[in-house]
Amino acid sequence: MKAGADVVIMQFFSTLARFWRSGKGNVTIVFSIALPVIIGSIAVSVDISNLYMRRAELQGAADSAALAAAKELYMAGADQKVIAAVAENYARTNIGTGRKLKIGTTLIDDDTAVTVEIVEETKLYFASFLVSELSPIHVSATARAAGGGRICVVGLAETDEHTVLLDFSAKLTAPTCAVYSNSMSKYGLVTFLKSTIEAELICSSGGYSGKDASFQPSPIVDCPQLQDPLSDRKAPSYSGCDYKDFKVSAGDVTIYPGVYCGGLTIGGTANVFAQPGVYVISGAPFGVLDEAKLRGEYVGFHLVKGSKIHFMRDTTIDLGAPKSGPMAGILIYEGPVDGNTYSDDDDDEDDNERKFSTANFLSALSITHNPNQHEIRSNNARNLLGTIYLPHSKLFIHGENKIADKSAYTAIIVRQLEMRSGPDLHLNTNYTSTDVPVPEGITPVGRNVFLER
Repeated sequence: MKAGADVVIMQFFSTLARFWRSGKGNVTIVFSIALPVIIGSIAVSVDISNLYMRRAELQGAADSAALAAAKELYMAGADQKVIAAVAENYARTNIGTGRKLKIGTTLIDDDTAVTVEIVEETKLYFASFLVSELSPIHVSATARAAGGGRICVVGLAETDEHTVLLDFSAKLTAPTCAVYSNSMSKYGLVTFLKSTIEAELICSSGGYSGKDASFQPSPIVDCPQLQDPLSDRKAPSYSGCDYKDFKVSAGDVTIYPGVYCGGLTIGGTANVFAQPGVYVISGAPFGVLDEAKLRGEYVGFHLVKGSKIHFMRDTTIDLGAPKSGPMAGILIYEGPVDGNTYSDDDDDEDDNERKFSTANFLSALSITHNPNQHEIRSNNARNLLGTIYLPHSKLFIHGENKIADKSAYTAIIVRQLEMRSGPDLHLNTNYTSTDVPVPEGITPVGRNVFLER
């Protein structure tokens, strides 16, 4: 700032010297008369130059502060005071100490954007007659948290058609988070027959198909493929079998964490409460059938050896993920698919001969079996708190009622998502209303913020 003013002054005195050396008297007289005006003009110019340089400095500080504050919008637990403190810290760090500043921060547009204002009183030595127009310096910047900061759905299949598919009046509602299809296919994201997707951001790595009214907002195409946000999450370790071919069909029953070899089947009119902990379901379906009820807080289900979930039409499902441990924040975790029946080296021969047939299980229900498909058909699965992580398989949702709408948050990371026949999947992001943590990667802090001009 000082260097700019010095250049102006040096240029002025160089010009002044040339005039003074002139031998023409009339030039000397005119110059003598004009000299006070010239000096005054230069002084005012220096004043205004310094003022505008200060303004540019403050604007840069406001921009940086607004961007930093907007990133905090993705943080669970961030509030007005926290965001204002972050903004002020960034502003003062960029400006330096010893300046009298007023810094204000305001959350706008339903807490999706932050405006930072900085005011500085500036002393003008020569341009005080312009003070009403030029001083104090007032700058502002608004940064917005773009869609996609919070993740609700990711279809991981990279080349398949119908990576995310809705049909027959299915509804996917995720107003505060993003829906991604990683498929490069032009039909990677599809809606049919009065189905709708509403989200903060809808993004397809390939294309999409469906009526414009089916999407709110319109999908962005050719998005970069999103890396599996949970790919680095280690699965819980387990060994042996604590329960084999476990089935219950009536009464009030409490089940306990452990390894369920040969699957876990809850049917009939059973009313089952799951104690907190990790349930490893190995080699056969995890089924809730008929009019059975399954409830549990702080529970996680680890599916191994080809196990699939099947929550049927007339069941009641009310589950919340663990708040600590290896499955913190994850309600259902699918391990590598390496077979559809179980065996354990520690079992005796008779036990090894007892195989639980997935096909027979589903045949008894008179439904079509897809070996790579998990199914939620329940019309009363209103609370599914946590993350459903099925990276190797399709999740099929079929029903006539709301699903997950009473959950503080639900995130779905699957190979493919298919919804049919009227289900209304409602995905919330009320992270601060639960003690169940959000897995790292589901809320990518600090991404997708930009300045509004």
